[in-house]
Amino acid sequence: MALLAVTLLGFGGYAIIQTVLPLYAVHLGASTTVVGVLILAFSIPSVLLRPTIGALVDGWSRRGVHLVGTACLGLIGFFYVIPSLVTLLAVRVVHGAGWAAFNTAGGTAVAVLAPPPRRGEASGIYNLMPGLANMVMPALSVVLLSTRGFAATFIVAGMLGLVAAATLRATPFPGERTPASRPSLPEARAAAGLERHAILPMGIEFLFTITYTLFWVYPPVFAASLGIPIEAMIGYYVPVGIAVVASRLAMGRVIDRLGRRTALLLGAAAVTAGLVVASSATTIVPLAIAGSLHALAASLITPTAMAIAIDGSSVDRRGASIATYSLGFQLGVGVGGLSWGAAIDAVGFSWTYLLALIGPLAILTIVLRSTRLGRRPRAGTW
Repeated sequence: MALLAVTLLGFGGYAIIQTVLPLYAVHLGASTTVVGVLILAFSIPSVLLRPTIGALVDGWSRRGVHLVGTACLGLIGFFYVIPSLVTLLAVRVVHGAGWAAFNTAGGTAVAVLAPPPRRGEASGIYNLMPGLANMVMPALSVVLLSTRGFAATFIVAGMLGLVAAATLRATPFPGERTPASRPSLPEARAAAGLERHAILPMGIEFLFTITYTLFWVYPPVFAASLGIPIEAMIGYYVPVGIAVVASRLAMGRVIDRLGRRTALLLGAAAVTAGLVVASSATTIVPLAIAGSLHALAASLITPTAMAIAIDGSSVDRRGASIATYSLGFQLGVGVGGLSWGAAIDAVGFSWTYLLALIGPLAILTIVLRSTRLGRRPRAGTW
């Protein structure tokens, strides 16, 4: 329960910041393309540092890495208040590094604790926490922004991170290995790198996550382009957030029964439908429908991809496996954020949603051609 609480709080702060970031950047004089650069600035350190962080999780301490990352999420929130694009760029870089530590250690805890026959369910429960955060926090950030301004939203995000760090510090850490049972830190560093078995789920997560910013970062810009007041975005974030939670609750126990391939195919079909609906949206209602379809896709694809990464991980390399898999999310956010920001400036929202179909169509192709995904996992193996 402590792991879930810490995850909820950490993702809560992340959801608040990602909701107001594009409007804050525009307020400081940025274009949509620059918003994409700021998203990429978050992703670069998060991507580059993950293999090393995975080695630290395996060779030093999962609890220590988790605590350092969580504390960073809390402290960095207060630096967003400084009204400067140059400072904001630097803050995004540091935030991305902290996020890599938080995310890698948290995912490794799931790999350690999840029983083999229920890895899909365990991954679904863990990924329900971001869903709960996305159900509440974007709407809260809209209310805070409209009543208290940008500073209040960032301060609240920072406080959530600090509470998460205090919670983690005060509770036992289940499944933490003793120093004697870990590989040495030099050995773990020497082995730092991509885990081969986790490259497939990393690729699937990347192809799905390149669509993420279109539904969770750029909607306020979409509304602004149509002259829709920011308060009206509650009509988007609340139903989409409910869809996130409802779909993850419904799919959690179904994923293991469906099998990896079927779950991924259904998820790719859902995000394809969401992008097509979004491409013709001119009001909040159809965009919310599209966002809800994307939420359904996330409840199928992300836990399944994470379970695939766990399936092939060895006891000594779980941190490295999760670090490799989770690169897909961060690469997707960075590449998608930058690409779609530039595309929105160039061709508008409708064509950008259609261009993003390249992600789910690639997933469909990979899954249909892969023989590996046709087999059900056994304990610790494929």
